[in-house]
Amino acid sequence: MSEQLFLWDRPSLNPVPRVKEAMRQALKSCGLSREHVVDKMNSLARAEGLSTNGKAKSATADMLDKWVADSGEHLIPWKLLPIFCHVVGDISPLRALTAPLGADVIDKNEKKLLKLARAEREIKKLQRLKKQIETEINL
Repeated sequence: MSEQLFLWDRPSLNPVPRVKEAMRQALKSCGLSREHVVDKMNSLARAEGLSTNGKAKSATADMLDKWVADSGEHLIPWKLLPIFCHVVGDISPLRALTAPLGADVIDKNEKKLLKLARAEREIKKLQRLKKQIETEINL
């Protein structure tokens, strides 16, 4: 019998509330004013050849306030989310975006730790193989 996946058997795939909350927390803890955040975002966006969606060519503090507001009406354009995360020094909004899929976003240090763990696992595997071969050839 195949298992049916019901709506109540899985986490919500709607990332909006989690992303907005993560953005609010990142703003609080970054130590920058909203104006400074949007200034830096606009600078980086220009360097990357990006603009906001709609009529505005650049982000404003008012837009940022709308992007982090509880209402799901205004969302940060997805192309600006990495820039926002870079400016505030926090990848938790990206983590909030991927969480409904059971995925995670890792930073440089976590990536190195993961690489180390994989290397350690490979070393243990090779040590077991070495021991098995030594046993087979009576060493």
